[in-house]
Amino acid sequence: MVKFNRIISLLILFFVVSACSFFGGNQKTPGGYVRHCVRMLDREALYADSHTGSSGEATLLCFRGLDNVRTFGMPTAGYASANVTKFLSDGYLLVITTSCDVARTGEVFCADPIEPDVRTDTPLEDAAAWVRSMIQKETD
Repeated sequence: MVKFNRIISLLILFFVVSACSFFGGNQKTPGGYVRHCVRMLDREALYADSHTGSSGEATLLCFRGLDNVRTFGMPTAGYASANVTKFLSDGYLLVITTSCDVARTGEVFCADPIEPDVRTDTPLEDAAAWVRSMIQKETD
């Protein structure tokens, strides 16, 4: 199950990075939005909010801890887990959380929202300012 979850996360990561590289703008993932991606000079600025959940959170965690990446916005929805649904004989469903997501930093996320690197109400502006500051540092 861990290997399968890792493969799914990598596929989602590929989708989002490809979408950011080619299209820009809000990118829909199966579990929610990674709200925007700004990519310049090998710098990634991602922003998320309470609508970012599940696979969107897994995508953010794939970037967590990288020196050239910052996340901006507000805490995510808090669904960084995998579930198994069991159908019961009386017609009800039982949903069991079977795993949590782990960032490369070793942090474990399940039902807690993921805090961005920079908590802000103006994520696009702050992300653009960060990218500009990185460009300035590289050209000095």
